[in-house]
Amino acid sequence: DEYGRNLVQMAADGNLYPGTERMVEGKALIRALSRLEHNNVLLVTDDDDAARLVVIRVAHAIAMKDCPSTLKGKRIMDVTAIDSEKDMLEAENRLQMLLDEATKAKDVILFLPVLKPPLTTIKGDWWIEMLKTVLVKGTVQFICQSTTLGYRCIEKEPAWRRLAQVIWLHDKEEKDEVPDEL
Repeated sequence: DEYGRNLVQMAADGNLYPGTERMVEGKALIRALSRLEHNNVLLVTDDDDAARLVVIRVAHAIAMKDCPSTLKGKRIMDVTAIDSEKDMLEAENRLQMLLDEATKAKDVILFLPVLKPPLTTIKGDWWIEMLKTVLVKGTVQFICQSTTLGYRCIEKEPAWRRLAQVIWLHDKEEKDEVPDEL
């Protein structure tokens, strides 16, 4: 809990409201997370709020125990603040600590920062490689958000294609849609 915010606890305490939008995507995320295998998810969207709304909806469902038994008792830890780290070495160390903690805890689903270009540093694709390692080992369950361009960079990785569920979150129109019949 020292590394992020427990969204399930916040929902249980009434501090997160799931809203009425993104219900279909929320159900798709619940289905993907409740699988026994290949239960890591990549949410692809250029809208940070859309991804957060979907994850909050799932956290609320877990808090209300309105979810499959494989998700009951799980915590969704929002660690997206790691994205704002100015020092890449510090960000890399913090991500490694988060992954180590989540491996030990077993009841944690990490909500990770946005994968967006540039995804490389002097050390290479450390971000993708670190996540790919836990993806292949199956030791940590996570939800990761990616921009469309970021997804284009990682879709070539066989491990991601084989072991992670991709859920596309399409942008919603700001204005109300008028039915064709009117």
